[in-house]
Amino acid sequence: MAVHYTIAYEDPHVVVRVSGVPDRESVSKMWRDITASCRENGCYTVLGLSATDRSIALEDALDFASIFEEAGVTPDYRIAWVQSNPAAIVMVELISEMTRNRKLAESMVFSDEAEARRWLTGAG
Repeated sequence: MAVHYTIAYEDPHVVVRVSGVPDRESVSKMWRDITASCRENGCYTVLGLSATDRSIALEDALDFASIFEEAGVTPDYRIAWVQSNPAAIVMVELISEMTRNRKLAESMVFSDEAEARRWLTGAG
């Protein structure tokens, strides 16, 4: 099984809605699609709204640097990820911390969409 997602430019962000079961292949494709939308819209702020059925596997979370590099994520990106499944948030926080530590992108994890939007616009 894989993640299911939609990507839309909703001024001023690219908004990604995600559900399903994450695996490396589908997550990698999703991030390639996200970066394509960002390039197309000249927008490098991404709001992820995730309600996945389970957490991403640890080995896939640890491989996120490769996933981001393959997708073309750069330090210009500002990513706010809202995870509504409490059981999945730990791995998302690990990915976000690794992303910041490796200076791949500026990222934060949230449980509240309004707070995530404020952070993306610099008001939070």
